[in-house]
This record gives sequence, structure tokens and C-alpha cells, in this order.
Amino acid sequence: MERLVHVIGRLRQHRLNRLKELDAELRAAGNSPARSRPAAAVAMAAEPASQFGEVSEAEALKAWLDLSDQESALKRRLKDAEAALDANAMAQYAKLAESEVKNLIVEDKWLAAISSSTHGEMERISEGLTQRLKQLVDRYESTAPALARSVAQLEADVSRHLAGMGFSWE
Repeated sequence: MERLVHVIGRLRQHRLNRLKELDAELRAAGNSPARSRPAAAVAMAAEPASQFGEVSEAEALKAWLDLSDQESALKRRLKDAEAALDANAMAQYAKLAESEVKNLIVEDKWLAAISSSTHGEMERISEGLTQRLKQLVDRYESTAPALARSVAQLEADVSRHLAGMGFSWE
């Protein structure tokens, strides 16, 4: 088991060193590392398997390259589909009557924006008023007679303590 852990550690170190070498080579060649990762993967996938069992790494890199190609193809298809949708929308706009255009612009676009901004402003004002009300409640929670009683009690306590220490004024 220890031998396996040791071999795996050496394999990881070997992979890390090889990636660093490839990255340095790419930087020296003037390629951006972020854009050249597929090139680095191709280079590593093309390397022969070593004594550490890197066959699985090469297979994983080849699978990653296949998935990367699929991702690129899907992105192209998505871009083409979005362009087709835009073209269909533009063709549909040409078929609309003036009243339908006004309806789309006024009701769906402007009124929705006005409603949204009005609702947001009402929420902001409501939150401000609520905060101010909380401040006023905290400030005026105690009544003047209750504060006067509290001050008189505290004054009596201070006088008693001062008298106990030998201070008196009159």
C-alpha cells in the first residue's frame, strides 16, 4: 500500500512538472496559456506512456479533447440558432401592423418598465419610512415622567453613595 501511495505521489509530481514545462514552452512561444490549453493537452496525450501508468491520463486527455470539440460544436450550433431566431424575429416585425407595434412598445415595454420602477420606488420609500418610524419609537419609548422618576432614583443613589464615602453638599 505504501508503495502505491509513493508511486501515485511520484506520478502526480511528474504530471505537475510536465504541465509546468508545457506552460513555459507555450509562454516562450508567445501563446496565451489560457487559449493554448488544448494544445498542451494534445501534446501530453501524444506522449508515450511511462512506467508510472500514464495510459489512463492519455485516455482522459483524449476524452477531454473530444468533449472540448463537442462543446465547440454545440457553441457554434447555439450561435447559429440564436442568429436564426433573430432573423425570424426581424421577419415577424415586418409583418406587424402599426397598432400591433404600438401595443408591443407601449404596453409590453414602456408600461412594464414604468410599473417596475414605480414599484421599486414605492418599496424604497416604504423601507425608509419604516426605518424612521423605528428610530422614533426607540427615541420616545420612555415618557418624560418615567425619565424624571429614573433620574430622581439615580440621584438618590449617587447622593447615598457619596454620603457613605464622607462627601456631602448642601
